[in-house]
Amino acid sequence: MEVSTDNYLHNMLQQQTENSTYDYFTPSYQRNYEHWNFTNNSNVTTTNDSFRDRSADETIKRMYQVVVPTLLIFCIISIAINIRILIAIYWIRRPLSPTLHISLSLAGADAYTSLVFGTGLVVNSLLPIGFDISFQNICFALFLETQRLAGIIVTVAHLLTLACNHYLGILRPLHYLSIMTHRNTTICIIILWILPILYFLVYFSSIEGQGFQSEYCRRY
Repeated sequence: MEVSTDNYLHNMLQQQTENSTYDYFTPSYQRNYEHWNFTNNSNVTTTNDSFRDRSADETIKRMYQVVVPTLLIFCIISIAINIRILIAIYWIRRPLSPTLHISLSLAGADAYTSLVFGTGLVVNSLLPIGFDISFQNICFALFLETQRLAGIIVTVAHLLTLACNHYLGILRPLHYLSIMTHRNTTICIIILWILPILYFLVYFSSIEGQGFQSEYCRRY
């Protein structure tokens, strides 16, 4: 009976030892394998991601080096055409009609918007992305952005003013010339130019610590 009890205890102890050995080493091995697999897969993934990032950066850089100069060519063409329209004012009979006056101002707005847009493409896109030339002080780039947005509003406002001018000529043909005098037309054009530009300059300077109020204009 004692031998049987001793054998039983011995067998139980050996079984517990084997179970504890299995329970201890097997999860450790699995964890080591999983860690090794995760580490190697992470290294491979990181390497692949780095390679893909470099490849994507090179592709974007080449794209900017090709696309931005193409857009600049269109900007130059737009500026040249609109300047030629403005030069034609010397051969136009005086006095200028309100419609012609606003149309010439619209040509100037288009030329200005194309100039600002082209300059912004060089400063904000071609140099920093295409040629890795970055600027510490980006206040000028932020100023170009305000002028680009303002130029869009100035152009659209001129088109809206031309539409209102035609509508007024149709609705009140007898009173049109008394309303759209040279003085009123000039004041209207000045407002169309100054108001959008001032608005975006004030807007980008209105929040403390951001825009033109931040250091080197980095926060916007």
